[in-house]
Amino acid sequence: MALIDNIAVEVNDFQRTRIQAIDDFDYSKVSMKVANDLDGVTSNYLAAGIENLKMYYVVALLDPLNAHAVSRSVDPFWHAHVLFTRDYGKFCRDVYDQYVHHEPLDEEDTGKVETVKALYSYTLTQYDSIFKSVDRDWWGSQTPLASRPICFHYLISDPEVSKHALFERNPAYQVH
Repeated sequence: MALIDNIAVEVNDFQRTRIQAIDDFDYSKVSMKVANDLDGVTSNYLAAGIENLKMYYVVALLDPLNAHAVSRSVDPFWHAHVLFTRDYGKFCRDVYDQYVHHEPLDEEDTGKVETVKALYSYTLTQYDSIFKSVDRDWWGSQTPLASRPICFHYLISDPEVSKHALFERNPAYQVH
């Protein structure tokens, strides 16, 4: 199924083109890296992980004025993507018109942990708003390991991407 077919909200041509870029990107290096890092995972697991990574990227595109936290299950895929710096940089420019920085969570920083927990909860809400279906095995809120915050991305500040935001900036979901 095409990524756009799982989107429940109305998107404009700008967003549709960017979503297609997310869907069309060659994630084979990411899959191979995750397969090597998580020895013994199945091809179905890798395919599902890539689809959920794409969904995370769509949330960032459609809600660029707010930060989001990634699930512990999707995190290895995002980290693998970031490690291919040239590919990831080009992907970010093509989709967001800027490099999207991420930050691993320092679990010793209790204030940041609480902030990222709130970001994760907000991210789950956005998933339910944006997508027709969300795989709770990848974006669970019930299992402690899946919902334990791990990292987040900073805001997308490019004016062209920001002007197409579907959701308002919310001060509660800003990270400094």
